[in-house]
Amino acid sequence: MKLKLSDQMSDMEMSSHIQSSDPCVLIEGPSWGNAEFYGKWLLAAAQAETFWKEACKDSDFEKQVERVSIAYLPDFGIAASVMLMQLGEYRTTFVLDLHSEDVTISL
Repeated sequence: MKLKLSDQMSDMEMSSHIQSSDPCVLIEGPSWGNAEFYGKWLLAAAQAETFWKEACKDSDFEKQVERVSIAYLPDFGIAASVMLMQLGEYRTTFVLDLHSEDVTISL
């Protein structure tokens, strides 16, 4: 069942589980339906993924990010796609909870 925007919870209700002391990132996109922005966003994510993979070939860099890589292997393409899906649901902003253990994005 598809919900209309008016049927959804308010931003305040959805983000109430995030405490003011929690580290978060506010993601603000363009007005809904801006295909040029979406295309550039995905191309930038693809480029970041290429840079990440190339950097990981460097043993010094790999040592520096080793602790991060044990718990989480970044995939910039998946992350960018998930974020675009959030923006594509008639929203222009969302909050990314940095303490979240999964890819859940809080609205």
